[in-house]
Amino acid sequence: MNNAAANILNLANNTTIIGDNIEQHIPNTHLLNVLMNGEKQLDKLMNINGHEIIVNRVPMKVNGKIVGAVASFRLQSEIEQMAIELSQVKQYTESLRAQTHEFKNVLYTISGLIQLNASEEALSIIHKEVQGHSSLTQFITNRVKDPFLNGLIIGFFNRARELKIQLIFDEDSYLENFPENIEKSLIISIMGNLLTNAFEEVEKNKEQQRIVRLFILDNGEEIIFEVEDSGNGLAQEKLDVLFSENISTKDTKLRGYGLRKVISSIHDLNGSLALGEGDLGGALFIVSISKRGIIINE
Repeated sequence: MNNAAANILNLANNTTIIGDNIEQHIPNTHLLNVLMNGEKQLDKLMNINGHEIIVNRVPMKVNGKIVGAVASFRLQSEIEQMAIELSQVKQYTESLRAQTHEFKNVLYTISGLIQLNASEEALSIIHKEVQGHSSLTQFITNRVKDPFLNGLIIGFFNRARELKIQLIFDEDSYLENFPENIEKSLIISIMGNLLTNAFEEVEKNKEQQRIVRLFILDNGEEIIFEVEDSGNGLAQEKLDVLFSENISTKDTKLRGYGLRKVISSIHDLNGSLALGEGDLGGALFIVSISKRGIIINE
């Protein structure tokens, strides 16, 4: 047993457990099964002392004979935090890529107009682009005070523009800075996953029917945000199992993991999630996070 395992088992680093039955320390262990049948078990979820753990169990063999077994532990919260950080980096990269793509198109248009000596048309496009980008940025920063959330929202506007999606940021939205007891990365992960799912859902529609609405509100007691889309919505059977299974409305596992991650993050923030059908005809996700809440994992 190394120091990391001792910490997970709530044992002092100098504790000696050699000779003890493993079930004294890990009652729900399956390591003895591996020892007997020689079959490895990878990425298994278990609970140890209130911690969600990802476990690998592998047999030790000498000349084809089983002589022992080894288990390695990883805290699920650490893995999920890494996934959140990677997701944020991916979203930021996608935002930059989308923005670069759009500006290249504008520059090509301006370049062509200049070559045609259509200077007035070129200036008109320049003024329109500057005014539009400035107005959007100013509106978002006036309504949402947190710079990280600002960046996320602006990034999704750039992505929506590229995908020909109408992203509506509700004009009644307002949010001050996050309280220190709320993990900001979890909020960003929840919103990012819900918006990504909404974008993927409305991409199936005709261009004029691709609409996603975002609403954020700090009412003093709670932080509330809604993500609504004009897609086909969630079928009732999907709603029935949403809180218990890694569901997906697509063939790939990505969307199911996104919804599962949303629910897990909301649970960690001691928040709530409501689902329904919005005015746009698709799914409506309403997330509520108490500003007095404490992250369960802590």
